[in-house]
Amino acid sequence: MKKLLIPLLFLALIPMQACTILILNKYTNIRSYSDDLNNEQRHLLTRVVMPREWLSNIGSATMLFEKRGNPYNSGCSVYISIERGSNSFRSEESGYLKVDGEVFPLLLRELSLERDYDLSVDDDDGGDFTIDRKITEKFRIELTPAMIEAFAGGQRAEFRFYFGPEPATYRLKGAGMRKVKRLLRK
Repeated sequence: MKKLLIPLLFLALIPMQACTILILNKYTNIRSYSDDLNNEQRHLLTRVVMPREWLSNIGSATMLFEKRGNPYNSGCSVYISIERGSNSFRSEESGYLKVDGEVFPLLLRELSLERDYDLSVDDDDGGDFTIDRKITEKFRIELTPAMIEAFAGGQRAEFRFYFGPEPATYRLKGAGMRKVKRLLRK
């Protein structure tokens, strides 16, 4: 019976492993698209990064790096989505990028908020209130040629944003940094 149990467990784990690989592919591979209407190529890379500040109301950041270009023009943007608790402050409209000690100021564009209302309660007076559990802030950063050059030669990058008095620092290093560098070379 024991000899039969081990192969059955192995066979049961194969579908779970395949599902994990499919999910991780979105976050590890560079995806490329040809945009015929704009006559340009788009290359996308998604990274999910946890903040360095652990005891904080600010959560993970999903960073979507977009490299686009045509024969006449090219550019790179980073679309960032950060989850935070409902009792935290809004992000400031600026931040910083630090690549191997070189600091660049960032302007956060297209700021938007999405709220996830988790609980709605009616009180005895006929009113109701909602408890807001999670807020997602979304914004875009346009990388300058100097930032792209720093990324190309850098080993570590940190994005720093401020939510009222709380900082949130997101670090790219190792394999994550190598993927971003590969995207920027396209």
